[in-house]
Formats: sequence, structure tokens, C-alpha cells
Amino acid sequence: MQANAMAVLLEETFPPTNPIPDDSMEKIMYRSGQRSVVEWVIKYLEENWWVLSLGLVATLLPIN
Repeated sequence: MQANAMAVLLEETFPPTNPIPDDSMEKIMYRSGQRSVVEWVIKYLEENWWVLSLGLVATLLPIN
């Protein structure tokens, strides 16, 4: 899976949400934790796209 496809899938699966008054503190914290991980992964993919592309190139090179 390409990095961009992963970012889109994460955004669709774990969209930003606003808590509602009926949400328990545990639910708010859980969703917040999910979202913080999604944001970290997306930021990592954006900042390290070149590292990921080098890894792909390295897997395509023949080993002597």
C-alpha cells in the first residue's frame, strides 16, 4: 500500500470528531488517542516520503 493510500484510509477510518455531552471521559480519551496516532502517522508519511521511496527502490534492486 502506498503512503498516500494509507493516509487516506486512516483519515476515513479515524476522522476527527468532536465529543458530545453524552460521551464518557473514557470514550473521549480513547478517540483522542486514536486520532493523535493517526495524525502522527500522517505527519511521518509526509515528512519521510523520501525514506519510504528509497526503501521501495532498494527492494527493486538486485542483490549480488
